[in-house]
Amino acid sequence: MNKITMVDYINEQSAVCQNIIQDRKQLLTDFTDTISLTKTQWVFLATGSSLNAVNSVKYFIESICDIEISIYDPSAFVHYMEHWNKNSVFFVISQSGKSASTLNAIKKLQSNNVSDIFLLTANHTIHQSLKKIIINCGEEKVGFVTKGFTSTVITLILMALEYAYKAQKISKELYDLEIEKLIQHTSLIDELIKRSFTWYEQNKQGLIQANRYIILAYGDQLGIANEATTKLIETVRYPTSSYELEEYMHGPYLELNSNHCIFFIESSGSLLERAKLLKKYVQDQGAKCYSISLESSKENLTLTKEGFDFPICSIILFQVISVLLSKDKGIDIQIPIFSDFDGVLKSKV
Repeated sequence: MNKITMVDYINEQSAVCQNIIQDRKQLLTDFTDTISLTKTQWVFLATGSSLNAVNSVKYFIESICDIEISIYDPSAFVHYMEHWNKNSVFFVISQSGKSASTLNAIKKLQSNNVSDIFLLTANHTIHQSLKKIIINCGEEKVGFVTKGFTSTVITLILMALEYAYKAQKISKELYDLEIEKLIQHTSLIDELIKRSFTWYEQNKQGLIQANRYIILAYGDQLGIANEATTKLIETVRYPTSSYELEEYMHGPYLELNSNHCIFFIESSGSLLERAKLLKKYVQDQGAKCYSISLESSKENLTLTKEGFDFPICSIILFQVISVLLSKDKGIDIQIPIFSDFDGVLKSKV
């Protein structure tokens, strides 16, 4: 029997996401039955890919739900935060349900008698007393989250739509339209995976030659850039960073050299022209540049505007790059490294 690989989980994403959409009423029962419609501040406690997922939809949720979102690292929340609004709605995210810092955050909330706590997890068996939002993606055994990330993003979008409709922020017609858009876009994931493999073969020489990778984005796409960085660091294991577009122009650009590979996530909006201006500048300095873009070229993976509106489309290319570039860099991601890490550092329970 062949061993499950990262590619297998990448290929599962379309079906998994469509199943989550179809089963949303059941998966979100605790949320839709008990969510407060009077509290206008939501606090998310998450780290790693879970944190990246929240940042990928933060502005969307705030806009459609008319609420304010705060996002904190669970460890910082537990050890350093003394002043926080206990009357908020708290969402604690742990796909595996085994993150020690996340579970400690739950203990702190409970010890402060916080009533509105939701646990977003793919682990059905933990914290039976808590209200759960199930990320119905199944287990990932390779150690590098792919379908777990896209499933978390889909779940967060569905939460926002269910809340917005229940709170009468959107009409039934708009709710139905948004659900249909989710169905249509998740059905395109398989084709996007194939195009990403083709794109890699066409551009791999520049990727292989680079010794530093940088991903630049803005708006909700910054969460995607952060997740792309996580994937490349985990698999390719070369120096990789993600920056908000303007942030990069205030210091980080000074390390620029011709061995850098820079990805631009060129989503539509007010910063698109500024992104193009920066891209031309760094190209003129000799850096190799690629884009996820509305425009078609060999160096671009082309998405429609709707693809950019739907955040998980942008991450697919980076998932594929992680698998293929790690191999071309001589790294076998099937062989575990630092297998004693969780045991020594107690990062998982």
